[in-house]
Amino acid sequence: MIKVNTNKYSVDTFGGTSNLDVIVTNITNYTIDQVTISIVYIKQNKGIYKTETLTFNNISPKQNKSLSTPDSNWGISVNLTKQTISASDLNPCFDKNITPAIGDPDPYKCN
Repeated sequence: MIKVNTNKYSVDTFGGTSNLDVIVTNITNYTIDQVTISIVYIKQNKGIYKTETLTFNNISPKQNKSLSTPDSNWGISVNLTKQTISASDLNPCFDKNITPAIGDPDPYKCN
């Protein structure tokens, strides 16, 4: 349904990221109403420095949108996780924090 990646952002000599853009690509033939992405900044020692959330709205079919993040003083890499996806044209609602009911024939249908 969607792809998520980053541009080639900069990592400072002593850690810290700059010029980081997160790019969401809609690979469907339908508009995606909203996507929420979690960005985890990873330190040199593999620990988590901080987590931020970006929300993308109204991504047209076969198009992408990018949002810039503020520069960070720490971190040498980032991990991206899809948190929520909603698309009224397709009627799916994905929320990483909600476990579908066992046996539900359409666990991600919007209610």
